[in-house]
Amino acid sequence: MRQAFSESDIDFTYTTLRPALSLSYPVLKNTMLRYSFSISPSTPSLSQLSDVVQQNNNLEITRGNRNLNPYRSYFNQITFSWSSKRFSAQVSGNHYYYHKPIMTSITPIQKEDETYLLEYASINGKSHRDAGIRLDFVWKIVPDFLTISANGGVKWYRSEGNDFANEYTNWIGGIKINANYKRLSLIAYAYTRPITLYGYYLNYGEKNSGAQLNYTISKNMTIGAACLYPFTPSGWTGGKRIIGNPYVEKKDWTHIEDNGNMFCFYFNWKFSSGRKYQSNRKTMNNKDSDSGVVK
Repeated sequence: MRQAFSESDIDFTYTTLRPALSLSYPVLKNTMLRYSFSISPSTPSLSQLSDVVQQNNNLEITRGNRNLNPYRSYFNQITFSWSSKRFSAQVSGNHYYYHKPIMTSITPIQKEDETYLLEYASINGKSHRDAGIRLDFVWKIVPDFLTISANGGVKWYRSEGNDFANEYTNWIGGIKINANYKRLSLIAYAYTRPITLYGYYLNYGEKNSGAQLNYTISKNMTIGAACLYPFTPSGWTGGKRIIGNPYVEKKDWTHIEDNGNMFCFYFNWKFSSGRKYQSNRKTMNNKDSDSGVVK
């Protein structure tokens, strides 16, 4: 893939290559060992390369950087899986390494009136690493009737800029229940909040949970009810936080309280309209009589 950038007297042309490798081997009966490796290049965006100052508010500005360089990330993952008639399990470990990735630097800039602004600028940092181990488990308690799946693991992050280093460890987990009886089906799930680190920023995902009940009236008609974020009066929450910077402590958090304990009902009807056409059925019988001619 080729990308080009041009602004006044500055020109850039990037050519990227994305090699990947995947290997698998059945170690024992009902088991599989897999290994994956890939290299992914990343290029600066136009806004990151444009040396234009943007005034965010009275205290903050954002500046691009024409001297940014592309960087590569290296991904390794090994997975071991096992399955039987009623049980299946998978354990995987992965590691990401970003060489001189693009990060955000936060520094104070003095103005002419001797007051200060915080400048958010794009730079090439030293490195970023994240590694994790995850276990997935599925148990068909009653085949075609009741199934429980669960997962859990840990993720470790380390970001190194030119003048800082941040680390964070996050434990993750979740559970999901599927139940089916004749025309009824039930799905219930709950997952912990994913938290990731990159540079100065801790990014908080959603703490997800819910339940859904479906009833199939016919092949093309279904009704159901669902509850999103049950027992969660605060509703949907998520955001980001700056850590490890000596000049600023900042937290952006979003609350959507109306999503907490939200019930919804739905009706699904699949139908088609218009004129239907049915093509004539054609068959072809080929016979090879070893004479060199297909009849």
